[in-house]
Amino acid sequence: MDLFWNWIATKTGMLDTLLAMVESSEIAHADALIGIFTVASSPEHEAMALPTTG
Repeated sequence: MDLFWNWIATKTGMLDTLLAMVESSEIAHADALIGIFTVASSPEHEAMALPTTG
């Protein structure tokens, strides 16, 4: 269960960083959304999510 909470803390930190960058105008909100959805829908990203056998 500790691993799960560490994962949640990491994702929360990533979100905080992204929001801070948008608020400071380092990146535009639209650019962030485009980047997120581009990566999430890429075949490489899907392949990384697949379990490995071995």
